Amino acid sequence: MHGGRGAPEIHHCRALRAYIHVDMMAIAMDVPTTLTAARHRAGLTQAELAARSGTSQATVSAYESGRKTPSVATLQRLLAATGAQLSVEPRAPRAVDPSPRVLARRARTLLDVLELAEALPTRHEPALRFPRLR
Repeated sequence: MHGGRGAPEIHHCRALRAYIHVDMMAIAMDVPTTLTAARHRAGLTQAELAARSGTSQATVSAYESGRKTPSVATLQRLLAATGAQLSVEPRAPRAVDPSPRVLARRARTLLDVLELAEALPTRHEPALRFPRLR
């Protein structure tokens, strides 16, 4: 507790939780672009979206410009008003560049295979033959 009162500590926790929440949403999606695209697909103005979702046009504008970040519940409500749905999907695994050691090993293997292919006896036909097409 700060100075015998609980409010500053609670405020600090809420601010921290909001920061973490905003940071996680920024990684996962671009809220302004997502919201604006959903509104345009629905053919709605900011004022119409605000009326459908129970907020003000100024708030919708702030969300779409990135000046404010909506809570997940608010974003869900705004998207529902456009006919869209907020969903969580697993992210594709990130591509990992192989280490220089792995690349060198793969290069040696490829060279071995090519060398082996060159060493195999070959017999070339004088003319190309294709199967008859019916």
